[in-house]
Amino acid sequence: MGASGSLRTGKEEVQLRPSLSETFRSFEKSLGFQNDIKWVNFILIAVYHILFIYWPYHYALPVKWQTVVFACIMYVASGFGVTGGAHRLWTHKAYKATLPLKLFLLKNDEVLKRGKQMDMSDIERPVVAVL
Repeated sequence: MGASGSLRTGKEEVQLRPSLSETFRSFEKSLGFQNDIKWVNFILIAVYHILFIYWPYHYALPVKWQTVVFACIMYVASGFGVTGGAHRLWTHKAYKATLPLKLFLLKNDEVLKRGKQMDMSDIERPVVAVL
């Protein structure tokens, strides 16, 4: 007997509700997903984006123009660190880079605090030399 189904206790049969994970899996399958959704990651990312909208509106506005310029620069730099560094350079080996460029890309990728630096590479390539 699994977490769902029925349970016989003597003469009566008790119906058990499916677990939350089984409910999520059946929802994923009904949408046609081949792989399981990592629901913890999904919820954390959704909450992060909701807070991104809520927090500045209530606590950070108005801001100085210098803060907006710095945020725009960091947005571009971190995006380049992820796409140009972690993805194109280390995952696909699409180009060769000098050590200073590798360090620059690694630092910009690190700005996002995505956890282990080579996550994207680990998924697509089994062994990757960073520097």
